Parts: sequence; C-alpha cells; structure tokens
Amino acid sequence: MQSATVTLGQYNGRTRLFSLSLSTNQGRSISAGTPTSERYIFTAPTGWHIAGFTGRAGDEHRQAWCDLPEGVSARL
Repeated sequence: MQSATVTLGQYNGRTRLFSLSLSTNQGRSISAGTPTSERYIFTAPTGWHIAGFTGRAGDEHRQAWCDLPEGVSARL
C-alpha cells in the first residue's frame, strides 16, 4: 500500500473511524465506510510502504494503528 485515507466522526460521544480508503502504487484502491469531512491521509515515504493495520473485530472498527518512520508524524 502506498497511502491510506481515514475519516473520523463522533458517534455516541466518542471519536470513531468512519471510513478507510487504501491505495497502491499500481493505481488500485479499495474503500469502505461512510466518509466524513475530518480526513487524514497517510502516504508512505520513499522506500517505505504501509504493510497493514491492527484493530479489534466487531460490529464496528474503533481503532487503527500504523507504524510511521522516525520524523513522520500524523494525527489520528
């Protein structure tokens, strides 16, 4: 994966992940969820790639985690 776009929103008084879109360097993409206006884009630096995410299975996905190289920061 080359980039991941997430959108957040409020649900039951908590911030939740509402949508996730993943893109490859080959121009392919997949997305799920209902996008909101609070959007964050994570793009892999040169020589890096996004290998995956971790979270908990259930009715909804409440958390996502990714490892960023030193010096790269993101708010999520």
